[in-house]
Amino acid sequence: RALYATCFIASLSTLCGNLDHVTPIITIFYLLMYSGINLSCFLLGMMNAPGFRPTFKYFHWSVSLFGFVWCLGLSMVISYYVALGAIGLFVILYKYNKKSTLRAANISNQKDATDANGDNRNMTRERWGDVGDGLRYNITTEALLKLSGTEDFHAKNWRPQLLTIIDTDDVTGVPKHPQLLSLAAQLKKGRGLNMVVSIKHGSFLDAYVLQQTQRIREVLRRHMKEEGMDGFAEVVASSSSFGEAVWSAAIHSGLGPVSPNTVMLAWPNDSLENRGQKADDLVSAIKGIINLKKAVVVFKSSSDTFPKSTNDVIAQDKPVSTIDIWWVVDDGGLLLLLPYMLSKNKIWKNSGTKLRLFAVSTKIGEDLKWLEKVTVEHLRKVRISASVTVIDLSCTEIADDMKHGGKLRNDASLSSSWDMNGKVVGDENVQAKPRTCMSSTHGMTVGEVFASKHMVRNDGKGSDDAAQSSGNNGNNFDVGSGEVIVSGICDDSNKLGKTTITDDTPLTKTEEEMDKAAAARKGSAQIETANAFNHSIKMNSLHANLLVINLPVVDRMKSATDFLNYVDAVCNGMDNVLLVRGSGAEVMTTFA
Repeated sequence: RALYATCFIASLSTLCGNLDHVTPIITIFYLLMYSGINLSCFLLGMMNAPGFRPTFKYFHWSVSLFGFVWCLGLSMVISYYVALGAIGLFVILYKYNKKSTLRAANISNQKDATDANGDNRNMTRERWGDVGDGLRYNITTEALLKLSGTEDFHAKNWRPQLLTIIDTDDVTGVPKHPQLLSLAAQLKKGRGLNMVVSIKHGSFLDAYVLQQTQRIREVLRRHMKEEGMDGFAEVVASSSSFGEAVWSAAIHSGLGPVSPNTVMLAWPNDSLENRGQKADDLVSAIKGIINLKKAVVVFKSSSDTFPKSTNDVIAQDKPVSTIDIWWVVDDGGLLLLLPYMLSKNKIWKNSGTKLRLFAVSTKIGEDLKWLEKVTVEHLRKVRISASVTVIDLSCTEIADDMKHGGKLRNDASLSSSWDMNGKVVGDENVQAKPRTCMSSTHGMTVGEVFASKHMVRNDGKGSDDAAQSSGNNGNNFDVGSGEVIVSGICDDSNKLGKTTITDDTPLTKTEEEMDKAAAARKGSAQIETANAFNHSIKMNSLHANLLVINLPVVDRMKSATDFLNYVDAVCNGMDNVLLVRGSGAEVMTTFA
C-alpha cells in the first residue's frame, strides 16, 4: 500500500509537465524528514534512553536540536503553506501507523491469551517503537520522583485512587458483578487512577493457572473498555486467604503517591446458607483495609437497575433520578464526595440527578431545627447542591453501630493487624505514620461534628444569618429547603436497641451463661436497630436510584455472619446501596 501511495503521488507531480514545480515540494519533504530524525535524536539524547546508542563518538543532543530547528526553518522559508501541508500529512501518516501498530499488538495479545505456548511468530507487523512512549515515561517518572515524600495531600488535592476488587468467572473470565465496574467507571470525575484486580486461588508456578490469569486479564480489559473505564487491570493468583490477597493488592498496587487510597468491594449476593466463608473473607478484608488507613467502599447491588456506563440516561419511570445520602457519622467527607462525583457523570447528569442528604440525629433532646440549619450551611461551604432532611433516630443505637466509641482510634490501634478470627494482633506501641491530614471529627455523629466546629454563633445571631454569610463567593448553590422528620419509631418511651439487666435476673447462672445471654441480647438489639434504620430508609428513600450510607463498624458485631445479617437488615428492600467508611483523612475543604 505504501508503494501504491508513492506511485500515485509521483504520477501526479510528473503530469504537471514541469519538474521545477515539484522541486520545492521534494526539498521540503526531505527537510521535514531530516528535522524529524533530528527531533527523535534530540529527545532520545535528552532522556538518556539506554536503547539509544549512536555510533558517532562526539554526539550531543544540542547538535540534533540545532539540526531540527534549522531544517524546519528552511522548509518554512521555501514555502510555508507547503511545509504546513506536509506537516499535516506527516501527522496523518503517524496516526495511521500508530493505529495499525496498536491493532497488530491487540491481535498478538489475543493470540497469547488463547495459545498455551504463547507463540506469536505469525505476527505480520513489526513494532518499531515510538519515541513518544519514552518521552511520556520520562515525564511520568520525573513527576513521581518529585511527588515522593509528599503523600500528605491537602484536601484540595485529594482524589480517589480507586482499587476495585472484582470476582470473575474461572472459565469465561466475565465479571460476576458488572455493576461494580460500572460504578468504578462512573467515578472517573474524581480524576484519580482506576486499578481493577481479580483474585484467583492458585500459584503462578502452575502453568494452567498462569494461562487462566492471562486469559481473564484480557477479558477484564475488554469489559473495562466497554464501560469506558480508563485504568489498569490485573489478575492475581494467590494461595493465601482472600483477605490477605486484598491487603497485598492494596499495598503493592500503584506506585508511591499514586497508590490506592480507596478500596471497593462487592457485597456477596449468595444465600445466607452458602456464604459462610465469603462472610469471613469480606470481614477480614475490610478490617485489614481499615488497618492500612485506606477508605473502604462496599457496593451492594441485587438487581440490574444500576445504569451501565454506556447508557445515555438512566432507564426509569420517574422524571428525576435521586442519590440519597444518609449521614450518621463523619468520615472525613468521603460520604458526601463520592455521590457528588457520581452526579457529575454524564449518565446521572443527563437524567437530572438530584442529591438528597438525610442528616440523622442520634442524641435525645438534640435541636433538630438547628441541625437542619447547620447542615445546610455546611453544604453551602463545601459547594454541594443537595436538599436537606433531618431524621430523628435518637431512640436507636445506630450511632454506636456506626462509630468507634465516638472518637478516632489512635495510630497504635490502627497499626495493629487482624487475624482471620477478627482479633487484634501485633505491637500496640508501633505508631503508623499518617499519610494524609487526619480529620479531627472522624467517627463523630453529625450533631457532634457541628457542635465541635461551633458552626452556630453564640453572639445572638441566628443560624439564618450564619447561613447567609457562609462565604460562597457570590455563587448561588441550590441547597434546597430543609425538612425535619421525627420518625415514628421514636415515639415509644423505651429506646430501641437498649438492653439492661433487670433486678430479677437469676443470680444462679454461671458467668459463661450470663455472657451468652448478654451476647444474645446485644445481637437482638443490633437487629432491632438495623430494622429501625431500614424502616426510616424505606419511608424516605424507597425509590432512590442509589442509597449511600455509612458502613457499620465491624468490631461491634460478634461474628462475620452477624455483620452481614446486620447490613442485610439495613439494606432490605433497596436495590443499590453504597456503604462507605472513610480512612479519617480530610477529603473535602471549605476553601474555594
